[in-house]
Amino acid sequence: MDTGREIRHDNHLTMPHKRIESVTEYIEEVNRQLDEVWSVESLRSIKNQSGEAYPVRDADMKKRVRMAWFRGQASSDWQLTPKVRRGRYDEIAMTGEYRRRAAGMPGTPDWSDKSAWLFLMQHHGLPTRLLDWTASSLVALFFAVENEPPDSGHPVVWMMNPNAHNWAALGCSFVPGTGADEAVHSPRASGPDLAFGVVNLLAAFGPFKHHERPLAVLGVHSHNRIQSQRGRFLAWGKDDRSLDLQPHCERLLETEFLRRFNIDPTKRERLLLELYSIGIARSSLFPDFQGIADELALAYDLDSPFGY
Repeated sequence: MDTGREIRHDNHLTMPHKRIESVTEYIEEVNRQLDEVWSVESLRSIKNQSGEAYPVRDADMKKRVRMAWFRGQASSDWQLTPKVRRGRYDEIAMTGEYRRRAAGMPGTPDWSDKSAWLFLMQHHGLPTRLLDWTASSLVALFFAVENEPPDSGHPVVWMMNPNAHNWAALGCSFVPGTGADEAVHSPRASGPDLAFGVVNLLAAFGPFKHHERPLAVLGVHSHNRIQSQRGRFLAWGKDDRSLDLQPHCERLLETEFLRRFNIDPTKRERLLLELYSIGIARSSLFPDFQGIADELALAYDLDSPFGY
């Protein structure tokens, strides 16, 4: 998971929440958010760009309210911005060259499946317009505390309801898939729409018309790391700003459908040990040669507090 490293320029988030010191405390805070703060009524208070309230869907409203995504970052000063927007990249040329050079390697997607290619690129470190999230609160906490924090800021975990986000951003009351044949009933079409969920992704490969705002999407699991990390994604649109600085997120921040948990940096090692003890470790999130090597290097370091 890419954890983001562009420094914030507007520290407008003066949230009163206390700093988390243990995994138990963190889980309690996440559950409080789900059980006491998020509700059908608060979701209905989210308006789309036309001023319409989130639509009531009796069959699954409770599930829509409780859908939570998380993102861990080592510093509260870092922006919620995908890597390709943190520097000056020729995005279209870069993704095209990657696809050409990797096409003959084992396990690559079909040449025409651009969405699957972009998810593969993301999980191998290429700067893309995707911002990593996860459906696991504990995975996000691991990424927040895995590495020493920088000189400024403190570790944080962001929590977001993607249904509320998509409604506020684009008038879409659900999280679309990104498969080539996944048509959805989008707010811009009267019938099935094959392009709605993927247009922001396709813009990474050419001058395709795409959304102004980010869109929360369900990615193709083109790499086993995505499955292990329960990966979810925001696909960026035309607006380059950090997510929390974009206008559609103002109401999300007010209602805490987008919020952050502040982590006590002095408890970082304790949190890692607690996560390690319940199976949240490098090798479980990166189930490959590199993940095993990283974990064993830590475990067999005689100065490390981690057990074998």
